[in-house]
Amino acid sequence: MSNIIYRKISKKDYNYIKNMMNRNFYLYEYIEDKRILEPFLNSYLYNCLAEKTFSMVAEKDGETVGVILGNTKKDYKTYKAIFSIIKYYYYVLLVFIKSKIYKTDIKQYKGITQIYDELMKKANKNFDGVLTLFVVSENCQGYGIGKNLLSYFFEYEKQNNSKNIYVYTDSKCNYKFYDSQGFNKINEDIFKVKTNNSQFDLNIFLYEYNFFN
Repeated sequence: MSNIIYRKISKKDYNYIKNMMNRNFYLYEYIEDKRILEPFLNSYLYNCLAEKTFSMVAEKDGETVGVILGNTKKDYKTYKAIFSIIKYYYYVLLVFIKSKIYKTDIKQYKGITQIYDELMKKANKNFDGVLTLFVVSENCQGYGIGKNLLSYFFEYEKQNNSKNIYVYTDSKCNYKFYDSQGFNKINEDIFKVKTNNSQFDLNIFLYEYNFFN
């Protein structure tokens, strides 16, 4: 796909990114109340921003159509992330307050994050970096944007002498992309999603990428 600009993330990208996260990750299925969903999306984004030491977005015709955020432990400095950390906790608090006011159950997504922790404990590995957020607009998938974004991130990790990174994904996402790019699935679990409108099994995966096999 031509006329794609790759650059670092800026605040003007945030709304585009939140919309992509919501659609591609099906977050609206876990947080059904829109009054809760908006601050939840903000907390999700700022959590990723707080962890990042690397960012790259893909822009087409003035719109953000892809993003990748990640970090390497060697390059992480907490003081650089203070603003995002504060914003993250602000929105977490807002989600909690609004869920009480509107009597909305947010346990579904909490259950998923608990499985993340369990998968990491079972893996019993140390990682040099993490891919915290990676999403490409549905309309722009299949044109190499994801591969290009991942390539930029890999180059950054190599420059910092990272040996390996990890990423969480699930069966609602395009997890087979990671298989095609040389990631290894090292752990998985099933979470039973129950909402007012649906009920389904969600397979949750922990993937690893090794740079020096």
